[in-house]
Amino acid sequence: MGIESAAQHNKIEAIENGQTEEVVAHLHNHTEELEKLLEIDPDWNQRELAEIRSELSHLDSYPVYREYISGKTPNLTVLHASIEKLLVGLDALIAQSKDEGLTDEDLADELKLRALISERFKELTYRIRKYTNTVAQFQNIKLLKNNGRDVQSQLEKIDHERRRTHNALLDSLKTLTILAQEAQAMQALKAYSLILWANGMDASRFKESESAILVFDPQTLADRNYIRDWALAADFDERLNRAEQIGVEKNPEKK
Repeated sequence: MGIESAAQHNKIEAIENGQTEEVVAHLHNHTEELEKLLEIDPDWNQRELAEIRSELSHLDSYPVYREYISGKTPNLTVLHASIEKLLVGLDALIAQSKDEGLTDEDLADELKLRALISERFKELTYRIRKYTNTVAQFQNIKLLKNNGRDVQSQLEKIDHERRRTHNALLDSLKTLTILAQEAQAMQALKAYSLILWANGMDASRFKESESAILVFDPQTLADRNYIRDWALAADFDERLNRAEQIGVEKNPEKK
């Protein structure tokens, strides 16, 4: 069996067994070539997206993906909006304090907290991409090993990187929760309600709320498998949205 046919065979087995990480690698390999394929055949986009959605429904992590796209679990858009509200709250507190005569030196803790929260905005997206990319790379190298290639050292290296990037993502989410709680303790969130979201809560209840700030609660963040599935759902969602947008741009009559 050649590598290409073996990859297809392994993909089918992975889907049937609900093996999330193997299918992540398959989706990455396909979507990375999206623009090139669209140049050749604009209709490819619709066919491939339909196939990908069908595959996602078989994954062991599909319930998390379904909740992610429905808004029942906080998605990146919600977390980014929460970060913006944290910054607005801190800016209001800092401005009020300066009106009362305090200086930047007096407000060193508040300004430092604001800077740390601001960093979370780009970092979350970056951490998710780094982690999911290493998941895909690990599975691709694992496939080569399964087909007789001597890639053990590469496999061990990328496995270490996969675990490191997973830990980094967890740390970033944990830090966001801690920083939000610090902002609350500083009385910077008087106009807002800080919600520590736990697995099982319906985040969509707060969709229209201008005051709700959602972050993950510590118990949810302690569940590595859940955060793995959440990160992969965020990656699936981002890739599918990008694919749909490219499809519209290349083939506007399909809009």
